[in-house]
Amino acid sequence: MKRLALLAAFALFLAAAPASAQFAVYGGGGAAIPTGDDLEDVESGLQLLGGFTYDLSEKLSLYGEGQWGTHDIEDSDISVSPSALMAGLLLGLAGDEDAALSPYLFGGLGLQTLSVDDDGSDPSDSAFGYQVGAGVGFDLGSLPTFLEGRYQAASFDADSEVGELDFSIFSIILGFSFDLGGDN
Repeated sequence: MKRLALLAAFALFLAAAPASAQFAVYGGGGAAIPTGDDLEDVESGLQLLGGFTYDLSEKLSLYGEGQWGTHDIEDSDISVSPSALMAGLLLGLAGDEDAALSPYLFGGLGLQTLSVDDDGSDPSDSAFGYQVGAGVGFDLGSLPTFLEGRYQAASFDADSEVGELDFSIFSIILGFSFDLGGDN
């Protein structure tokens, strides 16, 4: 239900945005490395993401994204699949719009879901989460490309189906973006 509400909010935002707004869609993937004591048996895995940006000004953008990942648990047949719906702000740091490299910072909040596949019961639960990161945009030929590092975390309480757990990962993501037009 929480996911549906967040998706509905994104849809309303998109519908209310002026037609002249600068939109872009993006997607990427990379390595996700678990951090923290609660995840010592969780192996590094894969994180995939896709989303959109909407330019609020020349340097400030709003973003919304969906994420999915997978990690194996050491010496077992159990796997953990984190997913998230996040929204936040992206701050461009380049002084020149035509610079070869465009560094940026971002941060966001959203719904983090953790699903465990253990061939018996498959517990799953959601919690409030956040992410922060930095990256650089550049052109790979004529294709707008980005490389970024991000830290993402959520805390699940003792009443959670997955148990009391502080879930956090550091990811290195390579991705591509595609402008959808506008004149901002």
